[in-house]
Amino acid sequence: MQIEQGSQQSVRPHARRARLPGRKTEGWELLLLLTPALVYLVIFQYGPMWGAQIAFRDFQVSRGFWTSPWAGLKHFRQFFASYYFGVTLRNTLTLTAYR
Repeated sequence: MQIEQGSQQSVRPHARRARLPGRKTEGWELLLLLTPALVYLVIFQYGPMWGAQIAFRDFQVSRGFWTSPWAGLKHFRQFFASYYFGVTLRNTLTLTAYR
């Protein structure tokens, strides 16, 4: 690519857009507006998933949440094989139909 003499056009027009660490972000207002929505998503959508792992542990109060041994799918297999699974499923579907 040839550039004429006297032309003010740069060979790399996007080089000025490179963001350097510590440099002010151009769209900071947009990021400020998005912050409450992102905080809401983290707290109320992803936060509860952190505690859902208790279903995969052999929880013992004396050992606490983090040090209780990992059980895997043991509790799910046990529930699906029990008599109460059919009763619980029927009750859930019945209540859903009443809505």
